[in-house]
Amino acid sequence: MISCIYVENLCFSTTKVHKFCSLNQQVLGVKRRQVSIGSGSKSRDKVVIVEEVTLQNVFDALEKASKCC
Repeated sequence: MISCIYVENLCFSTTKVHKFCSLNQQVLGVKRRQVSIGSGSKSRDKVVIVEEVTLQNVFDALEKASKCC
């Protein structure tokens, strides 16, 4: 099972892609290897791929994290 998240207008250098994936891994509660950038590592629009997690679980984790701060 693979879930994809489309992120618009997110600009950072290629060297920060690993930090971005690490942040997503922590928020979603998955292993580091389960999160990757599917496309857009050099553009503002990115597709984040999360393996072995349903899309609903991704949305729930992101909603929970957004309410926390």
